[in-house]
Amino acid sequence: MFGRRNALPVACVAAVVALRLLGLDKGIWLDEHASIRIALNDHFLAALRSEDKAPVYYVVLRAWSWLGTTEAVLRALSVVLAGLTALLLWRWTARTSRGAAVATLAVFATLPILLRYGQEIRHYGLLLLAVTGAFESADRLARGGGRRATIVLGAWLALAVGTHPIGVFAVASVLVYTVLRLREEGALERGVITRAAMIAAPAALVVIVAYGLFLRRLPSDDWWMPRLDRPLVVLTADKTLGYPELVAAAQAVGVRVPVAWMAALELLLAITIVVAGGVRPALPLAAAAGSYLLLITGYSLVVTPIFWYRTLLPALIPLAALLGTQLDQVRPRTLRHALIALGLVPVVAWAGLWIGGAAWQPYEGWRTLAGELERRFQPGSLVAFYPGYGIGPTRYYLPLRNEDVVLLPLHLDPKKAASDIEQRRRDVAGGLAGSVFLIWRRDARTTGHDMALYQLQSELTRRVGPRRQETRAIAVMMIEYAPAPSGDRRD
Repeated sequence: MFGRRNALPVACVAAVVALRLLGLDKGIWLDEHASIRIALNDHFLAALRSEDKAPVYYVVLRAWSWLGTTEAVLRALSVVLAGLTALLLWRWTARTSRGAAVATLAVFATLPILLRYGQEIRHYGLLLLAVTGAFESADRLARGGGRRATIVLGAWLALAVGTHPIGVFAVASVLVYTVLRLREEGALERGVITRAAMIAAPAALVVIVAYGLFLRRLPSDDWWMPRLDRPLVVLTADKTLGYPELVAAAQAVGVRVPVAWMAALELLLAITIVVAGGVRPALPLAAAAGSYLLLITGYSLVVTPIFWYRTLLPALIPLAALLGTQLDQVRPRTLRHALIALGLVPVVAWAGLWIGGAAWQPYEGWRTLAGELERRFQPGSLVAFYPGYGIGPTRYYLPLRNEDVVLLPLHLDPKKAASDIEQRRRDVAGGLAGSVFLIWRRDARTTGHDMALYQLQSELTRRVGPRRQETRAIAVMMIEYAPAPSGDRRD
C-alpha cells in the first residue's frame, strides 16, 4: 500500500522520468537511425548479424515498436529504462540511507550526458540498467544475499555484455566492487574465486555466443574514434557536464561563462564531498569507477581508441552513487549542509538548461535538412550524399527514390564523383535539367577529407551550375547547385 515512506522514492523516480519526457520528437540523428533501421528491418535476423554489437537491445526495441514506430514512441523505451534504472539506484543506495539515495538520484536525474542518453534510441539506456542492476545485486550479495543474489548478479552482467561490447569492461568493474564490498562486510571467503567465476560465467557465455558465433561483423581497424589525447579528455568533460549548452545559453543573453574555472570548482566540490565522507567507505565505489576508466583508457592506448563520452557512461553509475553516499556521511552537519547547498547549484543549473531548451535541441539537423530538401526538390533533381550513410536519417523524414540519389564513398575522388553525378543526371533526368543537392555530414571521419570535398564543390559548380542556396543545420549541410542557362555553362 502506498504510504508516506514510498512518497520520496516515487517522487525521485518520477522526476527522472519527467525530465526525459521532454523533447522526445526533437529529430533523430545518424546513430539513432541505425537502431531504427535494424530493429524495424524486414529481414531482422540478417540485419542483426550484420551489426557489430550484440543483439539484445535491437530485440527489445523491435518488441517495443509494436506500440508504434514514431520517433517519440521509440524514444520512450529509453525513458522507461531510465526510470527502472533510477528505481534500482534507489534500492541500492537507500540501504546506506534515504539521504544518500536522494543525492544519488539528483545527480542521475540531471547530469547532462545522462539526460541525453536517457532518451536516445540507442543501446545505452539498457546498458545502464544492466550495470545498475549488477551493482545493486552485488551490494545485496555482500549483505548476505546468498545464491539468489549471485544468480541475479550474473544475469545482469550477461545482459550488459549482450547489449554492448563495453559491457565487458563493466563486468570487471562490478567484480572489483563485489570483492571489496564482501571484504568490507567480512564475507570474503576462500571460495571467492569460484564465486567470481560463477558470477562472470553467464557474461562469458554471451560473449562467446554473440561475438564469436552469431555476429558476422566485428569492429575493424578502420575505426572512426580519435586517439586519446588532452583535447579528447576536455571534450568528454564538456559533454558530460553540459558546458556547450551552458555556453550557448549564456551567449544568448550576452554573458561569458568561465568554463575552465567552473570545471575546476565542480571537480574541487566532488573531491571535497568524497574526502569529507571518509576515504575508507568510498573505496568500493571509487575502485569500481576507477577500474572501468582505467580499462577503457588502457584499451584505447594499447589496442583501439574507444575512449569517448558515451563509452564512459557505465562509470557514471558508481560515481553518482559515490557522491550520494559520501555526501550523506559528511560530518559535522553544518559542513554537510554547506556541501548540499553547493551541490544544488550544478544540479539546478543542469535541470534549468535542459528544461529551458536543451531537451528540444536535436543532436543533428536531419529533419530540418529533409524539410528544406522536400520544399526545393523538383523533377529531374538529384541528391548526392557524402558520405553515403547520410541517406538513412534523410529518408526517415523524406522518401527518396534510388534513381534520384548518388551515394559518395568516404575516400572521395572529386572528379570521379562529379562525373558519376553528371552521368546519373543524364540517365534519370529525362531531358530535365534539375538541381543537384550535395548533402554532407561533419563528423570525425569526414573532417580529414575537407580538401576533396571542396574540390568536388568546384567540380559541381563547373559542371552543373552556380550555388543557388545553402542550408545549414546541426552537423549537416546542403548546397543546391542550379543549372546554368545553356549559353552560360562552362565545359
